[in-house]
Amino acid sequence: MAGALVRQPGGVGQPLQAPAGSFQVLLDPAAGSEGLLQRVLELAPGASCAVGHPGADDVLYVARGSGLLVSGLGEAKNSIRPGTAALVPSKVPAHLVNTGTEDLMVVSVLSPPPFDGFFTMEARDLPITPLHEDERQQLSAGEDRYFKLLIESDHVTQFVGFIGRSKAPPHTHAYEEAIYVLDGEGLVHAEDSTTPIRPGTSIFLPPSTSHCLENQGPGLLKVLGVFSPPGSPADKKDMLADRR
Repeated sequence: MAGALVRQPGGVGQPLQAPAGSFQVLLDPAAGSEGLLQRVLELAPGASCAVGHPGADDVLYVARGSGLLVSGLGEAKNSIRPGTAALVPSKVPAHLVNTGTEDLMVVSVLSPPPFDGFFTMEARDLPITPLHEDERQQLSAGEDRYFKLLIESDHVTQFVGFIGRSKAPPHTHAYEEAIYVLDGEGLVHAEDSTTPIRPGTSIFLPPSTSHCLENQGPGLLKVLGVFSPPGSPADKKDMLADRR
């Protein structure tokens, strides 16, 4: 099994079919992930691109910009803005449209990681109902940190985490985790290494990887996390307690 992986921002994205957009794959099976494929989609004003996949669920989170999530065979239109999350089930047609004046950036996680083979399954016309993090309850994850659950499906749990100026004890989860840093600066301590993190940093943690995040900035450290299989950030095993 591959170990923890930290990727810093600054890579070059691949062009989308639309001329005014790009995507960058940050985490996939080549990195050791069995249940998650993490990517970042960026669209210039007026551009659009397809989301979802015939063979995987797609959980979306708007990190910057505004626009529309157009879904289903009837092309229902849902407004999206920073903090909006949505689940696009497999085989449901959907696309993003940037209706704002700045780039639209969306963090997407496909689960299970799809293959590029030929699909013959017919499209499904299921409703997609985006939600906003402001509508979700704060749940404690320990002193000076809390999280909000966004999406829970058969394959994944998506959440946003908020960390005050603190360092949690090292701990493990029973599931693999893909993290994307949305705001703030700090450190990720994973296994025997320590790495600086900032907005745009991607972190992959295999199951049972000892880790913790430390906030070293003046404000909150805000991260987007996705677990596979589904689980809760509060469900963890404290490594220090095991050594007593």
